[in-house]
Amino acid sequence: MSEPQPENPPKQKSPDAKVNGVLNGLRQNYMLVGNIYIKTWHGFLVLGLVAGLVAGVFLIANRDGKVEPSDASSAGGISGIAEGNIQNGLIAIADNDDQGRVQIFAVSQDGTTWTQLTDDDNHNWMPAWSPDGKKIAYVSRKSGGMQIWTMDANGNNKKQLTEMSNGVGALAPAWSPDGKKIAHASNVGTQSLKIWVMNSDGSNRIQLTTGNSDDNIPTWSPDGAKIAFTSNRDGGRYQIWVMNTDGGGLRALTEAYYDNALKADIEQKVPSWSPDGKYISYWAGVEATDSRPNLPRDVWIMNSDGSNQKKLDAGDDPAWSPDGKTIIHSGCADASGNIASRDCGAKPGDAIAVGAVSPDGSNKRVLFRTKGNFEGASWQPVNVVSPPPTPSDETQYLLFQLFTYGPNAEGMIQPFDAGLVKKTVDEILTAVGNNRGDGVHQQIGFAVGPLALDHTDEELRTVIRKSFNIALQKNVAVAIHIDDSMFWMRRKDLWGDPNNVEWSDWKKTVVPHRFVGWIPVPLAPQMCYNSPAIRAEVGRIAKDVIGDEITKGVAMLKTNGKEHLFAGVIAGWETHLADYRYLGPENPDADRLNIPRVQQGYCALSNLGYNAANPPADMDAALNQVVKNWAKFWAQQLSLAGISKERIYTHIAFPVFENPDSILDTFTRDLGFKATLSAIGNHAPFSSAFSIASRPGFSTYPGGFNKNGQDAVLSAILAERAKKGNPHWASSEGTNTEPGKPQSNISWNDYLKGMFNNGATLVNIFAWQEPADSGSPYGKATKSKEAIKAYKKFLRGDLSVTPPPPIGGAVTNGLIAVSYQDAKGHFQIFTVSSDGSNRKQLTNDGNGNVAPKWSPDGKKIAYMTQSEVQNGIVIYVMNADGSNTKAITEKRSSVMSLLPDWSPDGQRIAYTAGTMTPEIAERIAPGDKDPMAELNVKIWVMNADGSNKKQITFGDHSDAVPSWSPDGKKIAFASDRDGGKFRIWVMDSDGKNPVVLTESSYDNSIGAPVEQKVPAWSPDGNYIAYWNGVEMFELSEGMRRGTSQPTTRDRAIIATWHIWVMNADGTNKRMLTQGDEPAWSPDSTMVLHPTAPTYGKTPEPMGVGATNLDGTNRRVLFTIPGGGSQRYSWQIGSR
Repeated sequence: MSEPQPENPPKQKSPDAKVNGVLNGLRQNYMLVGNIYIKTWHGFLVLGLVAGLVAGVFLIANRDGKVEPSDASSAGGISGIAEGNIQNGLIAIADNDDQGRVQIFAVSQDGTTWTQLTDDDNHNWMPAWSPDGKKIAYVSRKSGGMQIWTMDANGNNKKQLTEMSNGVGALAPAWSPDGKKIAHASNVGTQSLKIWVMNSDGSNRIQLTTGNSDDNIPTWSPDGAKIAFTSNRDGGRYQIWVMNTDGGGLRALTEAYYDNALKADIEQKVPSWSPDGKYISYWAGVEATDSRPNLPRDVWIMNSDGSNQKKLDAGDDPAWSPDGKTIIHSGCADASGNIASRDCGAKPGDAIAVGAVSPDGSNKRVLFRTKGNFEGASWQPVNVVSPPPTPSDETQYLLFQLFTYGPNAEGMIQPFDAGLVKKTVDEILTAVGNNRGDGVHQQIGFAVGPLALDHTDEELRTVIRKSFNIALQKNVAVAIHIDDSMFWMRRKDLWGDPNNVEWSDWKKTVVPHRFVGWIPVPLAPQMCYNSPAIRAEVGRIAKDVIGDEITKGVAMLKTNGKEHLFAGVIAGWETHLADYRYLGPENPDADRLNIPRVQQGYCALSNLGYNAANPPADMDAALNQVVKNWAKFWAQQLSLAGISKERIYTHIAFPVFENPDSILDTFTRDLGFKATLSAIGNHAPFSSAFSIASRPGFSTYPGGFNKNGQDAVLSAILAERAKKGNPHWASSEGTNTEPGKPQSNISWNDYLKGMFNNGATLVNIFAWQEPADSGSPYGKATKSKEAIKAYKKFLRGDLSVTPPPPIGGAVTNGLIAVSYQDAKGHFQIFTVSSDGSNRKQLTNDGNGNVAPKWSPDGKKIAYMTQSEVQNGIVIYVMNADGSNTKAITEKRSSVMSLLPDWSPDGQRIAYTAGTMTPEIAERIAPGDKDPMAELNVKIWVMNADGSNKKQITFGDHSDAVPSWSPDGKKIAFASDRDGGKFRIWVMDSDGKNPVVLTESSYDNSIGAPVEQKVPAWSPDGNYIAYWNGVEMFELSEGMRRGTSQPTTRDRAIIATWHIWVMNADGTNKRMLTQGDEPAWSPDSTMVLHPTAPTYGKTPEPMGVGATNLDGTNRRVLFTIPGGGSQRYSWQIGSR
């Protein structure tokens, strides 16, 4: 059957050939139904976006009449695509409108797009973005005097926060970092301005400063602890001051003075705190009330303590970009586009402009010229969200570290006592009520260690063998914990050779002993980690002894149907390379053992080719890499023995400091040399834990609250984990007590939940064997009543959300099935590797084959195609190689079966079905109505072979785009029930108990509803991705038909198209990226979406892209020919 041609296809009317691709995309997103063309909307028919408009592309006419593609991030008050945790959005600025009135505008960073947010005859100025980028506080005279108002980012929902009269007002709003408060200046009750703070809704106003001075322009420190402001409280001249948020601790940071040459006061005003808290920018110079020309007014920067003051550029009123890389300010742009150091208007071509400069004074430039004014600017932060929690999709192990043969007073390893291990396991089981967990989601167990080089080969094998036998006998999990380098007192055959131990200089001066604070004897020297002899012996022990015996133990468990009782191997014991200079001048334990205060690592560096004449450029970085390579070497050797990398964990610990600069300053002062965080951390930062050969593992003793109210250690771990793609990880050692303190800062419930609900698959609790009354905080914490209660909750599965059943190992991402046009212009199903290679065409006809969906086992693909009968659409299934195609829904006139989605067990397929009557076809033909709503489609379920079809939703509304939950119990879908606007709903798999998860809204600026469609449940069951925006049928007729350029309203509509992600229960909704049609990677770390050419330095080609779950790293996976892709699905590669 040949591809049908339209009687009246959309026509290209643009003067520029660059529009061809976009208009072709419009043509390719029409589908013939009878004799008319129906626009294909989200989740309906072919489910295509307007090709060339995906990812927010629209057209803007330049002054020369040409049409260029542009990024929707610069239109309609919508922020750009986020590439990191904090990105720079729109710039809010107070400027003149066309009538000369001062209004608030939202402006793209290059000044090409302006959106007016206020529109009244009153003065509106001093805009300030909220920390989440969703609101703007500003000053307005709308109600008479100066008052503070807020509005949404698009100018809606304006609300007056302060209400004063009789010449009393408020100005200079500044949001607190948590968005809960607004600092401002007000003259209520006084003759001069004072700094006040109120809640963000205007309630609970509190005065912070007092006296007869003028206090104005507050700015919060990012940690919320201080406020900087402008004041003339000392001598009548304005300076920058700082105070605590309760008004105490007042201190001047700058010093105003009288300049005899200029015969004027040099003052400092308008402080702006940098996002990282390290700096404050401000302007310094002569106030504008002095009418003499070309007096200095410059942007300066200083450290937040007032030191190191430095001039950056001409201009005033500075404000930081959210990423901290740029300071914007007002300035005078000359005819050449540079910031001039003079009053604007002094020369032809002068114009008030928004200038920019880097914090180091470089990269001075003009961002854009204003419309003639500048009365405050603020830069929008976007995507300020932390990576969402990722519960594990495997069995989670709660283990207890058993030191039945730890080091004695001489630092020697003691004999293994199997009886004591059994006895201790019984104690643990009794304490938790003999609940071992279900062996699928939760499992209790023990970890034995340290296995060290001090053991003979047979001793190592015996420990491992007996531990596996105990695990099987007691039906508990076992993990093996290895000491990688600390205990080798019996191996003088190795450490007696100076080439196998560390030196303190290039002269091979050996450091005679290793010092570990909790062992009261001098240990064997620090091992030289890359010594050939050391690596040979460690490689033999790790692979041929420890690894070999572990693989035998795993095989034994598997024979008995208990393979899940192997929790893993922890390959390291807080792996590090100590720098003894940091012991400090007063350390009695180190002094008693005669430990020299020296730096180590010269042996390892020598083996890397460095020497006195050629030292590493960065000593810390080089030693960090030595430690990381050592941890990786252990993991590689164990892997060579046959242990899965998913069961190998590292063990890294380093100090986490809330204020590292302050700590380093203290060390530098006390020690007399420049301190570095790397060396204090024993050259083992958390990044050392990550390797392609293993999973990361860390010590997890709580470390006090950070500025966000979270535990500092866990927050640091999760931040580093997010940078590496959120892999599963282990708490290799820890308990809920803060070292050096009697108790922790968090509850036991939150301690375990913080790890298990954030991807931890193994948590190894320390010090069960220490008596609770021994005085040790570790044993007391581990065996406390609160701890036991938390263990029991975890084992019952009600500590946190129960993870899905184990997947037998890590999921890998296979081929992507995608529909796009072949050489004849027909949509076909292809499979493609994620890098664009290995493309294979599976279908080859002219019917239009779209919306492919992989079966859970990766062996079949369901898809939909146009039927040979009029107005019919049919669901087919074929093998992964394209063979054995079979229609599983009826080929009947006007019957449309759409959007197949497999159940997790592969036994059933949910789909959308409806009937295209001539009356409906006529109504939707103009393209200005939602076809999904008009068709009144419903969700059906059938067996995978097409039998036993059953309708599961009913009523006078539309239900569409089903997506199964991974446990098979729920189906997410889009529906316009209850209000007529589409939202995301979830119901039981039989159609019962529907619950709405999202709320539609109305965009007053566009005049259209904002809806949600196309839900996609993540494979791990934790999230639902979906499309959010104003529907395409709201576009102008010319835009829908492809016969004209977009209107301002069209651009605003397109700018609303985004993919969002929420938790499966509807909480924690957050915008992910621009685009449509979300689909997940099998490992749940990425969301697929279309890509298309965008305006900017790095344009996206037409193709299939992906964005990480936290909104970072938007990229093109591969390009496709023609007008765009028609949905896609990612195959599970392996388990």
